[in-house]
Amino acid sequence: MKITILYNLTLVLIAITMMACQADRSQEQSTLGAVWEGQEQMLITGFEDSTLPVGLSTNEDARAELVTEGTTEGQQALRINFAGDTNDPGIEFRPAEPIDASSFNHFCLVFDAENITDVYSAQLFVTIENTQGNRVSRSGVLGPGEQGNFFFELDGAYYEEDMGLRDNPNPFGPSTTPLLISGLRYPIDFSSISKIEFKLRHPIADKTLIIDILRLVESPAIPDDYFVGLADKYGQNAKMDFPGKITSDEELKKLADAELAQLAEEGTMAGRSKFGGWSEGPQLEGTGFFRTEKVDGVWALVDPEGYLFFSSGLANVRMANSTTFTGRDFKNDTVRYRDPEDVTPEDSRGMVALSEEVTSTAYDAYPWRRKMFVELPSYDDPLANHFSYRREQHIGPFAHGETYSFYQANLERRYGEATPGAHLENG
Repeated sequence: MKITILYNLTLVLIAITMMACQADRSQEQSTLGAVWEGQEQMLITGFEDSTLPVGLSTNEDARAELVTEGTTEGQQALRINFAGDTNDPGIEFRPAEPIDASSFNHFCLVFDAENITDVYSAQLFVTIENTQGNRVSRSGVLGPGEQGNFFFELDGAYYEEDMGLRDNPNPFGPSTTPLLISGLRYPIDFSSISKIEFKLRHPIADKTLIIDILRLVESPAIPDDYFVGLADKYGQNAKMDFPGKITSDEELKKLADAELAQLAEEGTMAGRSKFGGWSEGPQLEGTGFFRTEKVDGVWALVDPEGYLFFSSGLANVRMANSTTFTGRDFKNDTVRYRDPEDVTPEDSRGMVALSEEVTSTAYDAYPWRRKMFVELPSYDDPLANHFSYRREQHIGPFAHGETYSFYQANLERRYGEATPGAHLENG
């Protein structure tokens, strides 16, 4: 239970950080996208003509029009109304001639956007297709009333480099926001662009966005230490300050204690079983496990006590998934031994204890990865029990190697380790 609480605390901190970043952007509209000033640019469209750009069309669940309100530059912008309760409402822009980007070296698609929808945020998916039919999708989120400058990296210094991250951090500063990869990262030649799409996916309500100043921009130079010292000893972004960022073990304990006290005071949700099922609804057979069953002809989830259950949010949060590669490996091959009868996937295995015979053969197998961490404990440190090992990686640049769980280390910092594994029982 307390593991879930601390995990929820982490989510709250992330949300606070995102809101703080959004607030900072709203206070600095004059510097929106300022990082692109002075860079080589190619305007695709500023939506300043009397009619919609040639090649711009909508599907049946979206409507586009030129408007004068909500613009970030010039006199007009594009307003897109996305219909709710539909699959993929949106527009596509297919110019009469492909966009020739061959003069650029490292470059991005850049645009300004504003969500003028009340209450609802909007996750905007942008897809770019080259003349060979290869395409990549990325997405960004705008809160209600939020305005932002976004970039979609099309080529760059690290564009073809797999650094073992889900996506690369923003190298261009707070005046612009990266669109994050949707799917796998792989290089595509975008020197000739045939189509650009702007869509929402399965919006629950009608939403309206303003898009303006669609352009290609040569990327500013990325610092040499871009990937150096990304994560601090708590696993946080070491290069960014934000509300709620932990700077000491005492802060971690204080913050966690405050949330636990609040949850204890508020109690559990009314009308819910201990597993979150609908205790005021019909009760089926309790099997001790979550399962599915048809109720009145409709499939439903059922909790272990037999109550109907609805799941909305994160799933499959496992300790086995909380580790990250450190860039270090071992010359001692025993750590890579696999029992022929063992069929458990690597990302489902528990923590692997590393003996001194193994750790004494440590070396930096991926020095560039090792440099991403500001601080990792030594093998004789009390928190060294959170080192582990993976014999393979499903996707990524690592054949195998040492891992570390900042999450479990933070649980031990919070709850202590009077006996082995106590941080899990208390957490």
